[in-house]
Amino acid sequence: LEPIKLSPKEKKLLTNLVEARGRVVSFRYLEYMLWPDNVVCESNLRTLIYRLRSKLNHKIIVTISSVGCKI
Repeated sequence: LEPIKLSPKEKKLLTNLVEARGRVVSFRYLEYMLWPDNVVCESNLRTLIYRLRSKLNHKIIVTISSVGCKI
């Protein structure tokens, strides 16, 4: 197995999802955890989730439309 290189934000996103394993984590909460000092547009988080999925087995992250995502 090859190690997967993750950016700091990808690591933080994955950590939050793993800690909440089985529970849905809201998009709003994830935005706050990843960008605590900034208001970001929704596409920033979508892009980050997409990049993380492409590096991992994409089926591991499940998105619940308009709510959040979970592992």
